Amino acid sequence: MNEVNELQRRRAENMIWNAAQSHAFTPDFKAYDEDGHADLYWNTVIGAVRRHYDYPRIEALFRSFQDDEDADVYETLLWLGLENAVFERERGDRPVLLSLRRSYAERFLSRLRQSHDLPLCDRMSYGHYCRVLGRDPGLDSYNAKLLDELEFSREMDTDQIVARAKELFAQWFQIRLREKQEERKK
Repeated sequence: MNEVNELQRRRAENMIWNAAQSHAFTPDFKAYDEDGHADLYWNTVIGAVRRHYDYPRIEALFRSFQDDEDADVYETLLWLGLENAVFERERGDRPVLLSLRRSYAERFLSRLRQSHDLPLCDRMSYGHYCRVLGRDPGLDSYNAKLLDELEFSREMDTDQIVARAKELFAQWFQIRLREKQEERKK
């Protein structure tokens, strides 16, 4: 990715504040495309998460795994779940989101090809964005079940999302540990 300049940083913040319907915070996450431009879709998602959920609880969940060596994996997985939930909540009020979501999914999939050797977060992202486009992601039943559980629904409140994420991550921390042990044996 190209370096993010001050203009793009400010654009990302404004997108987030617009979706959050509040300017009373400094965004802790911002999204940019591969050219360093503020990504309208993902910054809208980030702001909508702040509007629809008790963000200090979501933020605490992100912080709970930030020191783990797989923090980026869990961050990606949590954002996939949150994206799914807020998209469903926002789509009635923001009809353009469907087009933005599909466009993002197309760009993402054009950069990543399906493989059973993909790391976990890439497998889940690949599967999620295939589903967004109505395509069969070709996941085995094990990974498809995990993706089903990760794609939070619009009906879930903050308590349910936090509980589900903690449960999934507790299971997956153990699974990742076993995967790493197997990789070391190779």
